[in-house]
Amino acid sequence: MRTQRFLTLACACVAIGMATMATAAVRLDRLYLLGDEDGSGFSPVSPPGTVAELGAKDLVQPDPTFGGSYDSDPFASSGTNTYIDLLTPQALDLTNSLTSSPTYVNVASRPSVPGESGVVGVRFVGSSQQYLSAGALGSPYPKSKALGDPSISVSSSADDGIGSPGTGVKDYSGIRSRGIQFWVMPEAVAAGDQSIISDSNAHGVRIEDGLWTMRYNGVDYASDRDSLAAPTNGEWYHVMQVADRDSNNSVLYVDGNAVALATGNYSFSPGEGFDTLLLGAGDTDTDGTREDFFTGTLDDVKMFVWGTSEATSTNYGTFDLFADNDFIADALSASAGAADVNADGVIDYSNAAGSDLNAFLDGWGTRNRVNGVIVADLSTRLSGDIDLNGKVDLLDLYEINQANSAAGAALLAAIGGGTAVPEPSTIVLGSLALLVVGVARRR
Repeated sequence: MRTQRFLTLACACVAIGMATMATAAVRLDRLYLLGDEDGSGFSPVSPPGTVAELGAKDLVQPDPTFGGSYDSDPFASSGTNTYIDLLTPQALDLTNSLTSSPTYVNVASRPSVPGESGVVGVRFVGSSQQYLSAGALGSPYPKSKALGDPSISVSSSADDGIGSPGTGVKDYSGIRSRGIQFWVMPEAVAAGDQSIISDSNAHGVRIEDGLWTMRYNGVDYASDRDSLAAPTNGEWYHVMQVADRDSNNSVLYVDGNAVALATGNYSFSPGEGFDTLLLGAGDTDTDGTREDFFTGTLDDVKMFVWGTSEATSTNYGTFDLFADNDFIADALSASAGAADVNADGVIDYSNAAGSDLNAFLDGWGTRNRVNGVIVADLSTRLSGDIDLNGKVDLLDLYEINQANSAAGAALLAAIGGGTAVPEPSTIVLGSLALLVVGVARRR
């Protein structure tokens, strides 16, 4: 077909070396369903109710003192991982002088994705006793229970970083890439600095000055994504933070869209009292004192790792944002393929409002910059970023044409401003000129 030949020639000059998307599966390390535990030895009360003692475990078996687990990691329940339970300040306080606690609430109104069926979450009210902790300074429980650097975490059987064998059962030697995703509904965005989740005081998700903020390597990075930067009270959000050791960066995603990004290695020094996992609060960087208490509701916290271990070459998977981010995977679940730009399940290259043609033309030439770095996310994919590099350009037109030649021809005609298909040399020069002289727009 003449159109197919010309478009393929036009894109061949930029298609060499294009990355192939792979289906990925990260390894779940911890799962906190926050009230919907099943089969882990913990039976939640019917909401609303006080979260009294959320449970504690050894490596596999429940500690009867606290009545069960608050980590529903299926690998742990099968005896192949380490339970890392969350406790209230009351459960950790040996003097029983604390009187307040987070509460269970019904979260049936929040959005859901396939595989989620629970209706219980945990609400915090921004006070000094309103948080959950995987360990506490001065408590009889191990203090360093952040996932932090997985290779020296409590889940790892490798050296713990301070000269002792690891207490976990997984070979995480050399595994340093990790992530977390969860649902959250803030209730007091303007109340000041708040730590939603703190995975050691060097890594976490926060709200500062009313903006989504990512803490990475001890530095806070506020969102610069304009309309996406500020959460709204009473609204549910899906949040993911990933730290990729291979690319040496960390990205914060809200509802599938990147809102903050930082580069550089992640440093983690175990053995300090402030190296724990906290929900609803943060740590100081000196003595582990709790601070920056969160007001709002959390649900379904998942923590995961990926990579290949050094000691036994155990493969814990690879990370693919578009497969592993629950919100994105659900948003793209109806997609009919590369030519379905808006992922609605219908390939439509008419001039109708909401068509794939118009979605691509609206995105054509854009670059998605977050904190100065070009990054792909759900918004870029739905704008025509088919090769998932944060840009909508000839590479994406090539991908669409490979999937559907009629769609490729329609896009080329629209980009050229007419209906006729020009000669190959005109396609190449004209398309490249558009990219060079100003069609490119920055979000």
